[in-house]
Amino acid sequence: MYLAVSAVVMLASPLTAERMHTAPAIASMTRLAALTARPLPGDTAETESRKARLAALSQFLGKFERDHRFTSREQLNLLTDIRDLVSAGTDLAVLPEEALCWQRVGLNLSMAYYRVVVARVRSGELPPHTLDQSEAQVELFRKQYWDALCRCFPNAPLTTRP
Repeated sequence: MYLAVSAVVMLASPLTAERMHTAPAIASMTRLAALTARPLPGDTAETESRKARLAALSQFLGKFERDHRFTSREQLNLLTDIRDLVSAGTDLAVLPEEALCWQRVGLNLSMAYYRVVVARVRSGELPPHTLDQSEAQVELFRKQYWDALCRCFPNAPLTTRP
């Protein structure tokens, strides 16, 4: 039932090219954030506040999913939010595999917004330096994802960096 309603809503709202890039990354981030934020027995007040911060960062990122028309200053806030969101999720991760999932979400989000920025720089809506900022973020998450992958599989023959 839920999938049918989601499909109808998606068909009713036109998907722009930008939203097509970001929608899967936002969906995976939302699912992971919901899973991480669920209350567990034995959660301390500090853990609850960290989960609340994660939820707030997730909501802030949702704003950009609904409205892609951001300025270069807002784009810098978006990049910072992605870094903070992944950091908060990684801090709440219990297992290395959970941290790996958060790093993958960060890489996916950064790559999706990089594609949006490329299109907007080409159309003249954003200055070229925003492309450099987005590219640096993608490279940061690529390295962090690789490091998390090596922590999850320490004995695997992962000798070459991407």
